[in-house]
Amino acid sequence: MNIYLQRNASGLGDWTMTATVITHIHAQRPDVNVKLVRSPQATPFLQEMMASFDINFEWVDYAEPHAPYIKHFVYKRNQDKHLIEGMIECLNHKTGLDIHYVPDLMCAPKSTSVPEGLPPGYVLMPSRGKKSKAMGKEWGASNFSRLAKMLSQHFPIVQTGASGDPILDCASNVYLKCEPPTLHGLIQNCRFAVTMVNGLCCLAGAQKKKAYTIYCGGVETPILATFPNQIPLVMSDANDIFNEIINKEKPVQLD
Repeated sequence: MNIYLQRNASGLGDWTMTATVITHIHAQRPDVNVKLVRSPQATPFLQEMMASFDINFEWVDYAEPHAPYIKHFVYKRNQDKHLIEGMIECLNHKTGLDIHYVPDLMCAPKSTSVPEGLPPGYVLMPSRGKKSKAMGKEWGASNFSRLAKMLSQHFPIVQTGASGDPILDCASNVYLKCEPPTLHGLIQNCRFAVTMVNGLCCLAGAQKKKAYTIYCGGVETPILATFPNQIPLVMSDANDIFNEIINKEKPVQLD
């Protein structure tokens, strides 16, 4: 049986959750072949990222007639359910499948690549989300910069993110728009990540890596976007977030 899915979104988190849905399909219905229909939002980087997961699928340019085809495969937003569970409900409704959501079943990377020269015990974080200003789920570049500076007194800071993101002055290493295996490796080897609801949040969840995730605007909630080993921080003040992390990690002061 072939099913066709088209994702009209450019977010790394959107596609990571799509990979997790495909993982659910393979685990419960190995007879189903997943075909991803290319959309303008499926950039070359996102196609490389999907190829980096240990899942089976095929990119196609169009769906065959009369086959199950979801033209906009998106989550059904329900404040009482995880976004991935909403996607699986959409999948079942549109295709007739009966896939069950398993919270701990996540997509996994095929391989990782660890850059040389990473400091031991580093914290991985971005300098912003899609937007520089704090609005909605976005925490804002100035807040990330302030938090990174405070955390750098206790942990080495390694920055990741998109090309063009502002550089964290306190970061010892910076990797912007790195290759997917490198990004997986940075997540795998960090002490923990600090982020918001974005691609890093979803990728850390896929590896079940500890991630302090900031829910600052009420747009997303921990019910919607909690992943394995995530520590949700429902607050917006950088000092409060710093204190919460320090109280849990109990680090030593760096020289």
